Amino acid sequence: MEEIIEERAPEEQFCNTCHGPLRELKTVERVEICIKPAKIYKRKILSKIYSCVTCEKNGDAPIVSSAKELPLFNGSDASSSLVAYVMAKKFWEKVPIHRLEKKFFYSGVKISRGLISKWIRDATQLYLRGLYDFMQEALLKGEMIPADETKREVLREPGRKAQQSSYMWHYVSGPLEHHPVAL
Repeated sequence: MEEIIEERAPEEQFCNTCHGPLRELKTVERVEICIKPAKIYKRKILSKIYSCVTCEKNGDAPIVSSAKELPLFNGSDASSSLVAYVMAKKFWEKVPIHRLEKKFFYSGVKISRGLISKWIRDATQLYLRGLYDFMQEALLKGEMIPADETKREVLREPGRKAQQSSYMWHYVSGPLEHHPVAL
């Protein structure tokens, strides 16, 4: 917990009426709940690449990198914290991607909604596929699988015109299942 002590500066510890010295009577405490909005910043990571001096003389020098962590996606400037933030906003807080795009723009970072969507898709496919498969397996073990079909228009979908309808299905486990699943 952050603690702030509010007190008068020594030159202000005098009575406004008679200008006599003030003495401290007591300290009044109050607790506030505060929030620091997300801080967006760029981080430059410089990884040194090394080669063995001795092996170079023999013509067979191994190349060694000092990189501690790999990028989340090859060739992308997205950090794991940024993608986690975007996915939490999108799926937990139900913030539309166009609003996230505006939020980043007002914070001084231009990230298109197409790129945000790509990060979500790629992170889901690369890092959450195993979890999805496990949940799907659990769902299929249930006695009943309620489903909802939603019609969507998807732009630039391979092999389809932009005006054609696409469908999205949402599946949930039955009401009596011990471990509810929603896909």
